[in-house]
Amino acid sequence: MNVCTQMQDLDRAIRYNSVVVHRMEGIEGAVPTNYPRLVEYHFTLGDMCLKQAKKKASNRTPLGRNTTRKYLSEAKSSLGKAYEGRKVVFGKNSPSTQAAKRLFEESKREYNAYTKSLEKKKTKKPPVAAPAAPAAQPTSPAAAPASAATQSQEETSASA
Repeated sequence: MNVCTQMQDLDRAIRYNSVVVHRMEGIEGAVPTNYPRLVEYHFTLGDMCLKQAKKKASNRTPLGRNTTRKYLSEAKSSLGKAYEGRKVVFGKNSPSTQAAKRLFEESKREYNAYTKSLEKKKTKKPPVAAPAAPAAQPTSPAAAPASAATQSQEETSASA
């Protein structure tokens, strides 16, 4: 996991860290939820997910949006667990607890801002104006010959 992080391969580092966290949590009763090592894994996982989400946020394809949303969701969840665990392990006023709190709040802001930016903007259509009164027949000279031509066509078709 550390090697992947050093090589800037955050996707693989996130995957390895997720496996470790899920295995530690998967064995019921083996490790308490506020176990210091597990709390640090949650913190690292959340931090990496937040970085990766910011990196991939510019990809607006459907797959890119889902990936970014997944990373932000995982970051929010992991950093919340890390913050709660660090409060128990280190105390509420510890600098490491405050760092987890800052990252947790940042992940919540990022998640909310990202999901809000993806919502479809509802375009309000302007109301259709109801016709006030029927329009009067135009009295312009250009309209008169057309009506005379129409009348002569009607007379011709009636006499035939």
